[in-house]
Amino acid sequence: MKLYSRIATSVLVSTLLTTSLAHAASQALLVNVGDYQNEDITDLYATSRDVSIMRELLQQNSIFGDEVITLSDQQATYQNVRDALRNMIAQLNDNEIALFYFSGHGGQFKDTSGDETDDHRDEALILYDSVWDFESARNVLLDDELAEIYASIDKGKLIVLVDACNSGSLDKGIAVRGMKPRADAASSEILGKSLGYKDVSAKFVDTQQYTEVTRSADNAVHYVALHAANDDELALLSPDGSYFTLGLQDALRSIAPDQLTPALLAQRATNFIKGKVPPDRNFEPQLRGNPALFEKGLWLASTPPVSASPPPPPASPVSDTQSAKPVQTQQTVSIWDKFDRLTQKFPHPDFTLAVDPGDSISIGEFYSLTLNLPFSGYVSVVAVDQGSNEPVILYPNKFMPDETKYPAGPLVLPPESAFFWGLQAQEPPSTTQFVAIVSFRPLNLYAKAQSKGAANASEGVYALLNPVEVDTLSRATGVAATIAAVKKIVNIVPR
Repeated sequence: MKLYSRIATSVLVSTLLTTSLAHAASQALLVNVGDYQNEDITDLYATSRDVSIMRELLQQNSIFGDEVITLSDQQATYQNVRDALRNMIAQLNDNEIALFYFSGHGGQFKDTSGDETDDHRDEALILYDSVWDFESARNVLLDDELAEIYASIDKGKLIVLVDACNSGSLDKGIAVRGMKPRADAASSEILGKSLGYKDVSAKFVDTQQYTEVTRSADNAVHYVALHAANDDELALLSPDGSYFTLGLQDALRSIAPDQLTPALLAQRATNFIKGKVPPDRNFEPQLRGNPALFEKGLWLASTPPVSASPPPPPASPVSDTQSAKPVQTQQTVSIWDKFDRLTQKFPHPDFTLAVDPGDSISIGEFYSLTLNLPFSGYVSVVAVDQGSNEPVILYPNKFMPDETKYPAGPLVLPPESAFFWGLQAQEPPSTTQFVAIVSFRPLNLYAKAQSKGAANASEGVYALLNPVEVDTLSRATGVAATIAAVKKIVNIVPR
């Protein structure tokens, strides 16, 4: 599911572009729906305030000039929004930026294309004229269609901001904000923006089929998105505006434009929300798109290159008296180095890994791992000895095989409740690299190893990781690459 956060992007774009993109043509499409034609949908009183905040931010920074289109309520029909988004993207040239901002309800519908293998639900933006009955839904902007639109970008950059519930993965999904009786909506100080799950299918209005989009590097490279909440969370709003949008506004006032990155903006918005809403109703903004852009502040000015192998240098002429040098074969990269590169490609400043008792562990000694997760997600831990080609999956394992989503913050492995398994240093003495990975979606490393009958260690508790999985992680792009990795090197010494 993929829904983009509502106001965050506009703020992001305005600050990032002020210093670096003064001469780049920019366009913005701001969409808000608070008054719905469908009387069964709870109206959202804060979306008009949200779009005003967004528009003011753009005007104050003089980024988009007069190139800002606003579609509100009755104007924000499926046809109008879809056409405006397509037209804006079609006009993009190199070094130009487009911003798409949405504030309103998100929704989930039964998946009919088979692409939503995790939850079998399509996500959608709920627009002014969206309707559904017991058989089908109409005039909803599906994640499948959004993915097709985004994949058509071959020049410039698109920034997507979606302030809606269940929006964690809306670049291919959006969840409807929980339904609330209309009579109760106005009396609630904190209101959610979800309509819940509808067990009906939805199609594009003017087509019965769509082109399946593969999330390759070419598709992911042209956009970044910040979503208000994860797929299973409700984005909340107050009389002053949506909390996610207010969090963005707060971040932009306190961070210098030349220091702002999408990752930092997401983190500051997350902290703002935690300080404003009750703990049992907390929600966490989600960063999506090209991960190579998350830590860069001025990336919006040009299209980053897609990684490609450089062409070989021209061969030097060989004289009759000079012996030709043997052709050098490509050097194999060790598993150790592959994990090292993985942690360099997907770092996070708040992701830490510590080993107790320390950097040196005696053979036979039990140890534990303490992680500080930078965001809520699924955890995988792998260990590999220097010189070995057999990385071991420490977690998940035989005793804790299920993928569990952990909240951001400290995590100790094994947990105190895991009295039936432990981590113990084994022969031979070695230098060992521990790699911890946190991901928005389950990686299923242990399950994949078990299904392939991989040999395992320590009486079958841990499985061996197929080295191919390391390459797959390193090549990940788009939503698949929303991970963070950290390493810790420890010496295993004789007792």
